[in-house]
Amino acid sequence: MMLQSKKKPPTIVLLKILLTIFLLVLPIFLTIKTPIFEVKRIDFIGNKLSCVENEQINKELNLYGKNIFMIDFKKGKEDLTLKYSCIGDVQFSKLYPDKLTINLTERKAQFIFAPLKLKEATGSAIEQLINISATESAQFADLGEKYLVDDQGVVFERATEENLPKIYLRYDLSVGKRLDEGLIKNLLKILQKVSEFGLPITRAFLEKEDLVSIDTSPKLVLRLTFEIDSQLAALQLILEKAKIDDVKLEFIDLRFDKPVIRYGERQNNLRN
Repeated sequence: MMLQSKKKPPTIVLLKILLTIFLLVLPIFLTIKTPIFEVKRIDFIGNKLSCVENEQINKELNLYGKNIFMIDFKKGKEDLTLKYSCIGDVQFSKLYPDKLTINLTERKAQFIFAPLKLKEATGSAIEQLINISATESAQFADLGEKYLVDDQGVVFERATEENLPKIYLRYDLSVGKRLDEGLIKNLLKILQKVSEFGLPITRAFLEKEDLVSIDTSPKLVLRLTFEIDSQLAALQLILEKAKIDDVKLEFIDLRFDKPVIRYGERQNNLRN
């Protein structure tokens, strides 16, 4: 004799499913709707920003009364850093059930950028840099607005300080403009290494073809998009050899596979 299993009535099964769904959804619903998790206090930590007050940040974010679990902090950060160029980073911390802390970090300047004013309408900065003397180089005057730029290539403030490397380029800038981050990081790396090699940097020039010419002694030309480490290694070897040979270097061009060097004792002779 076969035993038959007893099947539960469909109504009971359906009720159990609905009850399970209800028990799962209820905590989420209560979390979203309860005023316990609505933001009631916001504290700012970190230094005061130069371009915007905390009160304005509060107004922009409009977080009071919002559910702490439903806030899109990523979008808030993106909106602030895009609108206020001096803000480098925004970090939110949740203090349950109803408090937030906001840490605003200001951008740190790495360069002063200024529009390039050549002595003549024709010719590149590199061509002029190769041929001018140290006295003549002073004729590259500080004309036009100068701006602070960070290591991400963000132009974030008009420059009032003068203790940073000064970079000239052929086009005007404005607060909020974003330069190519990769090129800027390479430029920063080059300038740091050149300083480590004991070469004082007077100024540098950026060309449209991604070249940087550096007004130091010897004058230098490097390519920002080509094997930075190899160029810097070659520069170090050239400087060390010149020191051993006790010769003066006037100009080193590292744009090519074989560097081009001009020696002080051989004004008209280029060596590979």
